[in-house]
Amino acid sequence: MVWAWMIGLDRPDRRRMISLLVGWVVVGAAYAAVRTLVRQPFGGYASVAPMFIGQSPLTVRLTAVAALADVVRLLVFPLTLRVDYSPNERTAVTSPLDFRFALGLLWALTWAALLLLAWRRGRKLEAFGLGWIGVAFLPVANLLYPAGFYVAERTLYLPSVGLVLAASAALSRLPSERLRLVAAVLCLLGGVRTALRVPTWRDDNAVTQSILEDSPDSYGGPVRMAGVYLDRREPAKALAAVRIAAGIMPRDPWVYSIGSVAAFALGDARAADSLLARLERFCSGPCAAGYYRYEATMARAHGYPRPADSLLARAGRLGLPQ
Repeated sequence: MVWAWMIGLDRPDRRRMISLLVGWVVVGAAYAAVRTLVRQPFGGYASVAPMFIGQSPLTVRLTAVAALADVVRLLVFPLTLRVDYSPNERTAVTSPLDFRFALGLLWALTWAALLLLAWRRGRKLEAFGLGWIGVAFLPVANLLYPAGFYVAERTLYLPSVGLVLAASAALSRLPSERLRLVAAVLCLLGGVRTALRVPTWRDDNAVTQSILEDSPDSYGGPVRMAGVYLDRREPAKALAAVRIAAGIMPRDPWVYSIGSVAAFALGDARAADSLLARLERFCSGPCAAGYYRYEATMARAHGYPRPADSLLARAGRLGLPQ
């Protein structure tokens, strides 16, 4: 809304603007209070993209810029979709000389140039749509702070509204017959792609299978298979899957916490302690306790009370109340 005011689409009087801003502050404060209350039992649980664990703030931002190439591809031509972009399907960018960073930066500059051009030419709707893309994507872009993912296709629904606004305004200058043809083709292609994609999200098993097929280099497939095996009451297979995942991505606490559930379920306390010790090497104190409390909740919900009790006991020793 503020962006619309800035470009002159609609600007209320000062009194109305102040009342809106006060309302936003009140809603934001209420949200922050409720969020803090809900998250209190899991205060140490950190939702950070696995590839950012242990990385410097500069590496996080370089990787975020590189991710813009994927973002543009998904917004403009979402032919290839995938559930998971975790290591080693995608890896961190540690140098500004990396080609991936240069490509992402090129797309960012292209977006900025299009926005500036639309603004200077007085094409307010195009400028609003392009600005909408940036405003909607920024909170999950890993530029302000590390998010819980490198790229998540679901976070592009709202930015895509801006793309539709900008594209619609640009296409509206076409002759009527050509405009109808272009609109029909785009709607048809979008409908077909959506229909083909929906079965991937049918259930957890379908999602896991898609990760194994679409992102074969990612550790996400094996670690999700560990959850599938636990649901099937096959903890030995779950533990084996966890070891595969840990070999690909050794810095994700989730791998070791879910692996400990499998080990405890097998009665192998030594393996569980080994997994949790590895977790605590890079996620100690309240951080580790938060993961234990979360995983204990999940384990109990899936019919593993003894592993849940073991994790809660370990969390208690680290200072998180049971």
